[in-house]
Amino acid sequence: MALDSTKLQDMVKALQAASTALLDASKALEASLAVVPAPTPTPVPVPMVLSLSVPAKATEGDTIKATLTVSGVVGSLSTVKIAGRFNGASHANGPYTDFSPTFTAVTNGVYEGSLTLPASGSLEAYATYQDAQGVWHDQPSFVVSVAAKVVPVPTPVPTPIPAPTTSAFQLGAQGWFLAPGWAHGSPFVAAPNFATWQTVPVWKPEFLADMKNFAAYRFMDWAATNHSKVTKWSERMLPASAANGTSRYIDASTTAVTPGMAYELMFDLAQRVGLKTVWICLPALADDDYFTQFAKLAKAMLPAGSQLIVELSNEIDGGWFSQTAGVISAGVAGKLPGSNQWYQGAAYATLRTLAISKALRLEFGAEHGIRSKVVRCMVGNTDLCKQSLTSVYKSAQWNPTNEVIHALGHQMYWSAKQDGANLPLATQKADIDTSTQYCVETRAMANSVGIKETYIYEFNCHVLLNAGIAAGTQDSADALKYALDVAKKNVSVACLYTDASSWSNKQSEGAWGLKQTIGGVETLKWKAMREWVAANK
Repeated sequence: MALDSTKLQDMVKALQAASTALLDASKALEASLAVVPAPTPTPVPVPMVLSLSVPAKATEGDTIKATLTVSGVVGSLSTVKIAGRFNGASHANGPYTDFSPTFTAVTNGVYEGSLTLPASGSLEAYATYQDAQGVWHDQPSFVVSVAAKVVPVPTPVPTPIPAPTTSAFQLGAQGWFLAPGWAHGSPFVAAPNFATWQTVPVWKPEFLADMKNFAAYRFMDWAATNHSKVTKWSERMLPASAANGTSRYIDASTTAVTPGMAYELMFDLAQRVGLKTVWICLPALADDDYFTQFAKLAKAMLPAGSQLIVELSNEIDGGWFSQTAGVISAGVAGKLPGSNQWYQGAAYATLRTLAISKALRLEFGAEHGIRSKVVRCMVGNTDLCKQSLTSVYKSAQWNPTNEVIHALGHQMYWSAKQDGANLPLATQKADIDTSTQYCVETRAMANSVGIKETYIYEFNCHVLLNAGIAAGTQDSADALKYALDVAKKNVSVACLYTDASSWSNKQSEGAWGLKQTIGGVETLKWKAMREWVAANK
């Protein structure tokens, strides 16, 4: 049957109403089932950490590394250090032994520092940073145990002592006192006219002939060196003075200023006989101007092809001449280094030797060390000289201009105080062998401070009785040749003491000469010297 249109419309309306109600119910259900989202959590700040890593153990002298890891920094830190404190040192007051480098504008990351350990003990290491207000914030500490460095003790190796070149050896001599009572004769002609010394020779021809046997001559006694009171250049002997031919002997009782032979005459003699070495001893108490004026004179008068050796006084460390007391007094007053007055005196002697070297260097220039040299001689307690070489010669305080000492000198006597009438060759050779120890010791001492040469300033047989008999025996002649061979093997220059000397007088003080008088009768000992020289040219 057909539906009534009105009923149909009502049914549609009912269906629409039901659909709307169902939709509303669905929305209501959906709303009732909705989940409220959880709130966003507030971020938790990460703490700033300065983490340090260092080794637990090390050894003195090691370079250790420290690693610093920085995290949690917002922005940057202005300054960060890896600090170090040795053996309980204060964080605030030190002493500081910090690692390098210091870090600036530090952000998060890894940093590395290093430190060379200067000592042994306990090293506290820690990181620290400085805030904007300049306050340091020290972080936890770590301890590094630092062991002492063990230095192995090497097996001592003897320092090689090179022997000098034998071809360079020069045999020299020196004159005895120019004084009455010392029966050796005068080197001058009768009634010499010193006013004309440059044009008319003042030297005896027989003396000049004797001198031809020697390559070197040491003007020690002729310079009146022992007990000298000379301090000023104006006090020296002038070459034209008649006093050159008179007594130049002085001793501890001499109060007057008594200069020795004029230096000009020494250089004149060197020129006339062709000396290769002119060895001159200067007064122990001479001032700097004396050294300067002497250097100027020496530069002007030293013969071509000759070398000059200069020594401060004679046997300055010995104590038996008054010059020792003089340098001791000056050394103590000048506060020179040394454990007692003797060492201070030796130090002063070395200091004045350096002053001579400086004066010669300023005058001779590049030839200093070739044509001009200085020697520091020792006698008696050789440790006096040895200590002064360390405390003065090698000292920047006392030798600031690095002046040079070119040689060390020593004496070599044998058969001291024996009777010349009973002196067999075997006895003399044994004594010579014993005396050779000075050559070895002196060379070792020279090597230790870089001194290149050694000399024998005096050597010969030293007898107190019957010197004339000793000089006339074949045993003494052979002993002299043996000693000359020893000298040649060990030193560059050796001066016999003396060419001629007293045999009949002053016996209590020794007699050393090869013959009794200048130009006198040739003895077996003189002949032995002459033969040795001829064989060793």
